[in-house]
Amino acid sequence: MPANISTRLICLVYETLIVLGLGVLSGLPFVYLTDYPHHPELRSWYRGYLFIIYAIYFAYQWHHTGQTVAMKTWRLKIIDRQTHTPPTYLQALRRYVLATCLLFSGISLIWLVIDRQHRWLHDILSGTETVRIQPTNVAPAND
Repeated sequence: MPANISTRLICLVYETLIVLGLGVLSGLPFVYLTDYPHHPELRSWYRGYLFIIYAIYFAYQWHHTGQTVAMKTWRLKIIDRQTHTPPTYLQALRRYVLATCLLFSGISLIWLVIDRQHRWLHDILSGTETVRIQPTNVAPAND
């Protein structure tokens, strides 16, 4: 079942919080090893470093299970549009690069609203789909 707009946007906000934490934790080694505060000329290297860290995080999560931590919470999943399995690493990387460019520019958000099926533009271009998964029925605990 395709995911609705509100669920996607709430998940995006939650994902942003997780990515900020990941950026702080992964940025510490770079800052300490390069003495970054005293070398502002390393700003583009730092951005590239974080871009790669985030690419590894998202590509691995999407390829491995089809879900990031935020997506598990909101029961969303990324699947290959053709095979309905988690995307390949190439698809996941393509989706990450497109999502980064299109979300920062706002194009993907606009597309999400105007598209009849409410799909992300980066999903369409990468051959993936964001779907809502049904909760698994868990038996009540015996007290």
